[in-house]
Amino acid sequence: MNHFTFPQKTPDTLPANEINKLTNELLMNFKVSGKNLSTKSWDILAEILDFVVEAEQTIAEQSARIETLKVMTTTDPLTGLLNRRGLMEELSHAIANAERHNEPALLIYIDLDGFKAVNDTYGHAVGDAKLKFVAKTLLSTIRQTDYAARLGGDEFALLLSHSELEGGKQRARFIQQQLNFSRFKSKNWLIPIRASFGVAEIKAGMKLDEIVQIADSKMYRNKSIRNKY
Repeated sequence: MNHFTFPQKTPDTLPANEINKLTNELLMNFKVSGKNLSTKSWDILAEILDFVVEAEQTIAEQSARIETLKVMTTTDPLTGLLNRRGLMEELSHAIANAERHNEPALLIYIDLDGFKAVNDTYGHAVGDAKLKFVAKTLLSTIRQTDYAARLGGDEFALLLSHSELEGGKQRARFIQQQLNFSRFKSKNWLIPIRASFGVAEIKAGMKLDEIVQIADSKMYRNKSIRNKY
């Protein structure tokens, strides 16, 4: 008959499948022997079960910490939108969907016009408040399947899923109008918002850098020709 050996490991290093194997081994030994569990054996079994509970708690805590860290590394702390890293991750997924399922999507780059003047005239606190206002406005114009991001400074981006180029351009114009007709109020100041947009289609065979470059270059081109698509 096999003899049970208690593991010299901690819950952090003892895999759950090994715990289950050892528990079953212990019970099988007593079943084969035809004996009732002694007090010492019950103590051993109870200690193993404590290991199981503690290991599960440790795994849950580690998973929660990992998820919190992921959110921190992919979220813009000022606006709560995705940051550049978070957007690039979602863009990679969109490219993969285009490859596998021929699913259309669009990347829209957005640059606020005259934002430096806001900081210089009203101060950085007002500038930050304006960025938050823009983020809130963008979120109000997109679907739950879309993503909004702040890339840094006064640059934002939208990732629109299930969107063809022409339909996406219409949505971009609508979102742009929502921003351009907005008035951000801070104290006694009513500050207009103007933004330039650049739209890039996400298709099978395209690379991430290529899509980003297209959206970025179109945005700056449109800024120079008064936002014509």
